Amino acid sequence: MSKGRRPGRVTKVERFEQLVKQVEAVSMAIRLNQLMVQGLNRRMDELQRDVQSATSMLNDFQYRLLAVQQLSGLDATQLQGVADTMKLTDFERELTRKDAEDKALVVDTVESDEDVVIITSTTPEAKSDMGILRSRIKIADMNQPDLMAQLQGKKVGDKVETTLNNVKHLIEILGIRRLPKVEKSEEKVS
Repeated sequence: MSKGRRPGRVTKVERFEQLVKQVEAVSMAIRLNQLMVQGLNRRMDELQRDVQSATSMLNDFQYRLLAVQQLSGLDATQLQGVADTMKLTDFERELTRKDAEDKALVVDTVESDEDVVIITSTTPEAKSDMGILRSRIKIADMNQPDLMAQLQGKKVGDKVETTLNNVKHLIEILGIRRLPKVEKSEEKVS
C-alpha cells in the first residue's frame, strides 16, 4: 500500500473497469430491448393482417346478408326486431348464469360504486338509434364519472341522461345487483 493513498479509495483503473462493465451491461440491455421491439413489431404485423382479413370477411358477410334480405323481401325493421329478441334472450340467460355465479342479490336502489346495474339506453337526438340494447356492469368499472355520480341513489326504472362517445343517451336502469362483500382473512401471527 502506498503512503499517499487512502484505503478504500478507487483507482482510475478500477473506475475504468467499472465503467466498462456498466457499458457492457447497458449494451446488453439495449440489444435485448431491440429484440423485444422486433418481436412486438412482428406480432403487430400479424395482428394487422388478421384484422384486415376479419374485416374483409365481415364486409363480405354483410353484403351477402343484405342480398339475402333484398332477394327474400324481408323488412329490415322486422329483421332487426327478431335479431334484438334473440340478443335479449341470450343476454337474459347469461345474466341469470352470472348472477348465480356471483351470488348477486337483487336490490332496488344503487347504494355504492360496487353495485352492478343492468341498463338500456336510447339516443333520441341521433338520426339512428345508437343506444345500448342491454349491459350488465359494475358502476366502478364504468369509467364515466358523471354517469357514476348520477346513478347513486337511483332505483329500478329510473332514467338518467348522459353523453357517451359524444352522443346523448337516455339510460334506464332495468335492474340492480349487489355482490357479496369479499372478506379478507387476516393472518394470525403466532
